[in-house]
Amino acid sequence: MLFNGLTAKKPTLKQLVGHNIRYKDKAISNTIKYLDSFTKDVEYETLYLYLLGCAHSKGQLKETLTTQLQQEKKYKSRLESNVSKNNYIVMLVAINNEIKKLNQKKDSLNINENFENGLKTLNHIKYDINQMTEAISLLKMRKDLIIESKQELEKNNIDIDLFELKTIYEEVSEKLGPLNKTFSDLVNHHNTMIQNKVNYITKELPSLESEINSYNE
Repeated sequence: MLFNGLTAKKPTLKQLVGHNIRYKDKAISNTIKYLDSFTKDVEYETLYLYLLGCAHSKGQLKETLTTQLQQEKKYKSRLESNVSKNNYIVMLVAINNEIKKLNQKKDSLNINENFENGLKTLNHIKYDINQMTEAISLLKMRKDLIIESKQELEKNNIDIDLFELKTIYEEVSEKLGPLNKTFSDLVNHHNTMIQNKVNYITKELPSLESEINSYNE
C-alpha cells in the first residue's frame, strides 16, 4: 500500500497525496502549510506526525476537542468583554448569599411531609368545586329563564285592554248574533289559559330550587 497504517480519519488520503503531488501554486510555494487556508494547525500536526512515523489514532478527536476549546475561549472572551471577571465574582457571591438566605427560609418553614398528597387532594377538591360551580350556574340560568318567561306572560295578561276587548266582542255579537260565551267567560278563559301556561313553565322551579340548595349545603 502507498500509505501503510492509515486507519484513522485524519490525516486524510487527500492530505497525504497533496503532500507528495503538488500542482497548485500555493502548494508549491508553501513547503509546510500547503493545504487550503481553512486547514487548522492541529490537522497539520496530525499529518506530519503520521509522515514522521508517529501516527496516532486520536488525531480526529484532538481536532474536535481543539475546536471546542477555541469556541469556549471565544465565548469566555465575549462574556468578559461586557463585564469584568471581578464583577462576575461579585455577582456570584451575591447570588450565593441569596441562595443561602432562601435555603435558611426553606429550612425554617414547617413543611408538611405529606405535602404532595395534600396537593393532589387539593387539586381534586378544586376540580370538584369547579364542577359544582358550573352545575349551579347552569341551574340558576335555567331558573332565571323560567322566571323571566313567567313575568313576561303575567305582564302581557295585565296589559290587555279589557275595554277594547269588550268593544270587539260586542261588534262580533252584532254581526254574528248572540255568541255561546259571554264576555266574562271569554275573559276568564283567557286568564285561565295564561295561568295554565305559567303553571306549566314554572312547574320545574321547585326541583331547581331544591337542586341548587343541595349544592349550597
